[in-house]
Amino acid sequence: MNPACGAIALACLISLGSHWVPVPDSHLSPYFIIAFQVPFHSPSQYLRLSIPGLGRGARLWLDSAPLLPVPDAVDEWLIPNLRSAGSTSHIAVAAPSIPAAASLLLSPRVYLAKLDAILCQDHLAATAWVRNTLDNTVNVSVALAQGPAHSAPVDATVPPGMTQSIPVRFPITAKAGQALDVIARLEKAEEAMEAAYAVTSVGRFFVHDATSPSCH
Repeated sequence: MNPACGAIALACLISLGSHWVPVPDSHLSPYFIIAFQVPFHSPSQYLRLSIPGLGRGARLWLDSAPLLPVPDAVDEWLIPNLRSAGSTSHIAVAAPSIPAAASLLLSPRVYLAKLDAILCQDHLAATAWVRNTLDNTVNVSVALAQGPAHSAPVDATVPPGMTQSIPVRFPITAKAGQALDVIARLEKAEEAMEAAYAVTSVGRFFVHDATSPSCH
């Protein structure tokens, strides 16, 4: 457990493992359950459950309460609340086979949902997808860095309950096939419902050959 996960300016992923226990006598059979210790979390954080490959049609429960899919997300379900830190909770899944490893996603209410990027030998073209789960529009700024290269911050507004795409492009120098770690920094401005904060994340991408159509 990472104690820093409770800080509003940070986002983190907490693995719950894959020790699913089958319950063959359930009327929802096949039916699987996993127990986990609730980590420290802030009431202001946005909480989700991630189970890759499960599919949005699966049925899930947290401590007998049904979970709904997160809008505009894949393999994520919204957690309305968690029990107090240190207590034990259970996730139940009705699925045709044993689910993959589950994880808790804890983040601020405004966060970087995804980073798509094309790395070429002389530039990086990226799209940052910023999710706003608040009830009001927020102002954000996104900047990327790769080694010594930094993009200029790109400002945008994100409507309430929406995911906004923000294009970012800046020059780099790299070799075809090289793997590069790209650091994305999201800054959210202060507004009525939340203070200002910044969140960073890292994505790894491979440089395309200069002859690739995506690099022109």
